[in-house]
Amino acid sequence: MREKTPGQRVQWSKQQALRGNMHNKKFCFDDEAVIYANCLSDLSKRLIRKNVSNSCTKAKIQIVKVNVFGSIGFLLKPRIEMIPSIVNGEVQQGLLQRNFVSELSAKGDKKHEFVSDDAPWHRANSISQWFAKSKVSWISLTPYSPDLNPMENFWGAVSQKVYKGVRNFDTETQFGEVIKKAVESLVQSYINRICESIADRIFKVIESRGVTLNYCPMAIQQSADVIENENESNE
Repeated sequence: MREKTPGQRVQWSKQQALRGNMHNKKFCFDDEAVIYANCLSDLSKRLIRKNVSNSCTKAKIQIVKVNVFGSIGFLLKPRIEMIPSIVNGEVQQGLLQRNFVSELSAKGDKKHEFVSDDAPWHRANSISQWFAKSKVSWISLTPYSPDLNPMENFWGAVSQKVYKGVRNFDTETQFGEVIKKAVESLVQSYINRICESIADRIFKVIESRGVTLNYCPMAIQQSADVIENENESNE
């Protein structure tokens, strides 16, 4: 992360802290990620079937990337959706409507607050207008601050499960299904914890005068053990 805006980080954090009751709020987050995998190409699979008796046949591996939208929230089930490589305000609005904010709006939930980073499509005028119309509180994270975003921990946990024991996949479709299963396997108590951690992160930024927190790698590593232990206890 570029360490360019410690003053801006402190100012933003103080503004959030002054709003009060940080530990009593229910925060929700969204983010996009690119997840890579090695997949057999269609051509190489046909060659393998045709030359199955030839022990010298080699599979041609191609690197594929899957663009994924994800959303998490306190007491809310995490959701993901495969998305196009180019995201704009219109695409973002559709993602929110289908996956997240429509649920909060329908419930008339005023306790949840929606948090996203400062990506251009998150800051589009159409998005801010839509949030205002939906009557859902929206907070934009200060720039260059992935350490303030629990979604980084979420993607880390998902990646650990996706790549556990395997690196190659038969098809891109199979890879997508593995990602979905990885998300479904995350226990809700873990999601709740990382969502609640935003309050502590904000106060730590103020205390450290804007220094980058070591929250992401530390929390991801700790969460992996917690996730595995909780899943084993549920089996």
